[in-house]
Amino acid sequence: MGSLGVQQASRFNNLIEEEADEAFAVNDAWRADPYESKVNLGVGVYRDNNAQPYTLPVVSKVEKALASDPTNNHEYIPILGLQPFLEKSRELIFGNDDPSLFSRIASVQTVSGTGANHIGARFLVENLNPRTVWISDPTWINHHLLWKTASHGAIKQKLYPYYDSKMRAINFREMMDKLEVEAEEGDVVLLHACAHNPTGLDPSRDQWKAIAQLCLHKNLFPFFDAAYIGFASGSPDVDAWAIRYFVSQGLETCVAQSFSKNFGLYGERVGAFHLVLSSSANFLVSKVLSQFSRLNRSEISTAPAHGAKIVLRILSDPALTAEWLENLGTMSSRIIEMRNKLYAELKRLGTPGTWEHIVQQNGMFSYTGANEAQVAELRDKYHIYMLRSGRACISGLNTRNVTYVAQAIDAVNHRGYATQSDVYTTWLLLHGRNLVINVPGQKQDVTCNVPVAPDEPTVQADAPLDSTTLSQPCSDLSIRHQAARTAYQDLQVDDAAKILMQPILDSPGPLFMDYPLSPPGIQSSLGSGPDGTHTDALRELDNQDPAFQLTICDLSSISDQHLMASSKPKISPIEKISYDMLLRTLKTYPHMIARRVSVPPIIHQLQISQEEIPLPLANCFALTRMWDGQPEIDGAGGLIKITILQEMHRLFDEYRSYNEVDLLAALQALLVYTIIVFSNSKCISQMPLADRINMIKDLQEVAYHLAKTGLKLKAERDNFRPNWEAWCLIEAKRRTILATCMFYCAYAASNGIPSFEFTDLNSIIATSSKFLWQASSKEQWEPIYNRYLAQWKDGPYLLSELMAVPSGEILDSRSEMWFEEVDEFGMMFMSLVALFSGGLGSPGAKTKRLD
Repeated sequence: MGSLGVQQASRFNNLIEEEADEAFAVNDAWRADPYESKVNLGVGVYRDNNAQPYTLPVVSKVEKALASDPTNNHEYIPILGLQPFLEKSRELIFGNDDPSLFSRIASVQTVSGTGANHIGARFLVENLNPRTVWISDPTWINHHLLWKTASHGAIKQKLYPYYDSKMRAINFREMMDKLEVEAEEGDVVLLHACAHNPTGLDPSRDQWKAIAQLCLHKNLFPFFDAAYIGFASGSPDVDAWAIRYFVSQGLETCVAQSFSKNFGLYGERVGAFHLVLSSSANFLVSKVLSQFSRLNRSEISTAPAHGAKIVLRILSDPALTAEWLENLGTMSSRIIEMRNKLYAELKRLGTPGTWEHIVQQNGMFSYTGANEAQVAELRDKYHIYMLRSGRACISGLNTRNVTYVAQAIDAVNHRGYATQSDVYTTWLLLHGRNLVINVPGQKQDVTCNVPVAPDEPTVQADAPLDSTTLSQPCSDLSIRHQAARTAYQDLQVDDAAKILMQPILDSPGPLFMDYPLSPPGIQSSLGSGPDGTHTDALRELDNQDPAFQLTICDLSSISDQHLMASSKPKISPIEKISYDMLLRTLKTYPHMIARRVSVPPIIHQLQISQEEIPLPLANCFALTRMWDGQPEIDGAGGLIKITILQEMHRLFDEYRSYNEVDLLAALQALLVYTIIVFSNSKCISQMPLADRINMIKDLQEVAYHLAKTGLKLKAERDNFRPNWEAWCLIEAKRRTILATCMFYCAYAASNGIPSFEFTDLNSIIATSSKFLWQASSKEQWEPIYNRYLAQWKDGPYLLSELMAVPSGEILDSRSEMWFEEVDEFGMMFMSLVALFSGGLGSPGAKTKRLD
């Protein structure tokens, strides 16, 4: 006997900690994520279009009736379950065509589909004693655990091929070959009756017939898991077809039936297990039921009653049954709608790969094809949760998040893929080449056309990518960047090229995956005349407007020696946090381009939807995609950094020769590059302060020259509706100049560098409403602008008015109207004005509007 106070080792010290169930772990992680727009595509439960649990209206109606029924109670039900409920369950699965069939079916009520699978496995292990249970690869994660615990590991589990990951379809031939060759008489074959979990792919009726014939001649025992009867197609008869066909062929079989999905009774745990005996063995039903009673008694005694009573009332009343079928249609049709929307958006984005499987699958789940790395990226960067296998619960999609999910899937599918233009862009810029990237709408193979002098070699698209090829002289290079996703070629690289390309070479999938630089759908043109000047629509610039004489500021003082601590502006800790937050927001701009979720709010979609986008933006998009995800200094990251700096020097050297469209694109690209450089902690720490200041001064100089091309249209001055293309350009110019100022002011304040007053920006028209900026066509934009003119009869809202807004809660009517419709970019600039001036309405700001 041990003495008091002496601790003894526990008898359970050798316990093994089991891995948490993945589906529930994913759901827990989603719940813990504080991100407001997180998306849960993990656990297999239905959600409505508001991402909320859906209680079927007919279920709510019956629950109220049960609550007011004086005969309803909470007594135990029989061990085998409620017999009327079991009768209706059998009718739902097997139909009413052959009443004599029910005399040879033994049924027991279970704890939902999980309990039905478990009772079925235990019964077959004890009474059929199969050598092997054949399970589809992949399958519901719980199937393996259920059979392991039911047989204590005595029954072998083998997989039959089911999913072809390359074709994203059923691997029917290999499935049949595997079972034909390796399955033995008496083996159990586990089949999904409909809405296969996790793939969402079901055999055709002809394929079901072939499987039935295989089971007959091999004497295999088919075990159906029927978790989605009625839920997959909206019709119980359609979804139960395979089961009924097998029975019609004289096969003994069993069915694990769940009412969780089709009645929305997830927490009520309603299920049933049915064993169908041969036509000559109905006398065995009583013996089977005695075995069911023993198994149920030893595990649960009796099944839950409340959910079974709900199902019984609904299926016993024709009117309620009709209402239930209508509710089923609501759920199944919404899932089908979400499949179609997701597929359409992926097609619109030009996402690499084939996505037809999204609409070819059915039921709650889709096997998206995402690998574990992509699933992790969707979770970590986009807050979208699904299983490691790439299984996504389609009911987690709704009209508010399906576009976001598609954009995220598009982004992670582009990660690791190098377009041919990406490769050549980076290397040719590194070698000082110029190039033009075109984006035609038609699908053709990738071509590489190189106009050269007679004595210069030609670089072809399929030429080996090596330092020798890339060092050859070349006067000009035009890479026609097509939308042909099927144009794959082998990439040949030498040791020098591998330094840059190694992360791409190590990634899975094809190396060449061409896709459009911008989403299609915007039908207009920023055309050029024969002399290279842009059309009259872009020449509506008001050169007499005060904004034409806009000057950013005199930046010469920034390079003075008084940038020491004694002269650094002092800001409060809360202001420091606010400036840092503005910088973090601006630092998302390169990632927007690289990950293709959206474009920064300074670039209008019209700029990148043309057949030939401006060269500075084309290069910027390619370099930014190559930069994203690379290490900061070493290896490929270092080469890309050098290339970006060289491209910046080229733009700084050439921008004075650009027309206004290319000049705008140059400033946008330079701002993105500057953000990339300043966001690189190692790079910026190695750059002398004087070089940083010079980079900012050069950026402001480009902004000054862009401002001199005009920042207001004559139509805007006269309060008429301008040409849409001209307005898109002028608004992008205003936004880009403001973003340049924002970046410098936030960076300067956050790092203790003197900045400048905002009064030089007074005459600029304030940021437009989000509705005008986001309009995707002339037809969509014009009525919005007409409403804008009616609202702003006294002329457009100027920055001078924004800077003159006094502190306090009350706004003047014009400022209030601007605040109501401005987008996030405008609000961000407003917050900077408030920070920089100590509150909206700095003492030095002009309060008079400049008409």
